[in-house]
Amino acid sequence: MIKRIKSKKISFIWVFRHRWEEDKSLTNYTVWEMRNNYKLGFWFKISQAVGRIKRKSTKEETIKSTFNESNYVNMYQLGVNLLVCKTWIEFSFKPILTL
Repeated sequence: MIKRIKSKKISFIWVFRHRWEEDKSLTNYTVWEMRNNYKLGFWFKISQAVGRIKRKSTKEETIKSTFNESNYVNMYQLGVNLLVCKTWIEFSFKPILTL
């Protein structure tokens, strides 16, 4: 189950996965990992992703303005592993907060 909440500057995604979930192409690795490894605990992860598409007059200008360092956003994940299920919340916002 995935729930998304988006506004102009902030995005929240809540994900819940369990080991009896049907296999789908999008979730095969996560479900396979839960079926083969029993884990218990909390986790936190920070990663970077490309932000929104910045449309320009030509395709080349659009690519250059979208895929540059000023358009990166930090993605923060906070999750819980509970032996038979896994849940996490992911949020991102602009501007990048440096650690």
